[in-house]
Amino acid sequence: MGKKLIFSAITLLVAFVYYDWHFSRPASYLAFKFHRSEKYYSRFADGCVELIDHIGKGQTNEYRMEGDDSRLPAIIKDARPTYINVNKNRVQVVFEIAAHYGVVWDKWECYPWTWHLTIFGEAPPYTLYTRENTN
Repeated sequence: MGKKLIFSAITLLVAFVYYDWHFSRPASYLAFKFHRSEKYYSRFADGCVELIDHIGKGQTNEYRMEGDDSRLPAIIKDARPTYINVNKNRVQVVFEIAAHYGVVWDKWECYPWTWHLTIFGEAPPYTLYTRENTN
């Protein structure tokens, strides 16, 4: 009986540590790039638009926010970023894990002047989502 109890306690402890480690870290580059839906990317872009509207308007330099800042939209905060840079035309969300990566929401400066959600890091930049207009 004593060995079963110790084994159960160790199993429970390992499960708890794994759960805490897994869910307290940001998603990996591959998980963010391949295991999210178009709807998720659209909502993430909406969060970036909200940051530009509330923080970036009038900024000539980038404004840095920590990943746990209470002003962050829930979708961005829930992604558990390390920090976010915001200015009037760009939001950069950075994840510092084993292999650093980030997501950028910005307006292309050439025709057709669309907004793009682009992931960068372990591979060349890759556009995840595009939107015609945010305002």
